[in-house]
Amino acid sequence: MNIAFICRSPEPYLQTKFDPESFSVTAIAHPHTYMNKVLLGSEQGTLQLWNINTNKLIYSFDGWVVSVTVIQQSTAVDVMAIGLADGQVILHNLAVDKTVVKFKQDFGPVTAISFRTDGHPMMLTGSAAGHIALWDLENRKLHSYLKDAHYSSVTGLQCLPSEPLMVTCAADNSLKVSVRQALNLRASLI
Repeated sequence: MNIAFICRSPEPYLQTKFDPESFSVTAIAHPHTYMNKVLLGSEQGTLQLWNINTNKLIYSFDGWVVSVTVIQQSTAVDVMAIGLADGQVILHNLAVDKTVVKFKQDFGPVTAISFRTDGHPMMLTGSAAGHIALWDLENRKLHSYLKDAHYSSVTGLQCLPSEPLMVTCAADNSLKVSVRQALNLRASLI
């Protein structure tokens, strides 16, 4: 059972039950410009778009056969980044239900995703191994990666808006702020 609360009240706003055999929720995100909608990812690899005002399923996406671990809005409207348990990252256009591009990190499940908004078209992904991959979205390839950015699974990854700064946290109980150099796009811990 999933429950949504309105912050002004401890009473549930809505409740929705999902059959864990067919759709066990593992990730959630609110797509920008999608009023009253949330995108849910599942252990089964499928996605569902729900209207939380009416508690109605709007659309089901076939998705992938691998568990969804994280969903993040990209810098483009309608395009969401979907992280999977096998290390794949899918940029998927919700409006036309088409995959834009696929990437795959070699170091386990995707645990976090963020996008640079400071003029460099880059996506960053965190892993269960503590590494962070930097993806060149313009050329659609891996740019570089930060090996052992953390000593355990990256649990949070955020590129600060319009800044060359990245904040990460991990299960190793650390919070790190890194600056990405303008010329080589590599990160340095500050």
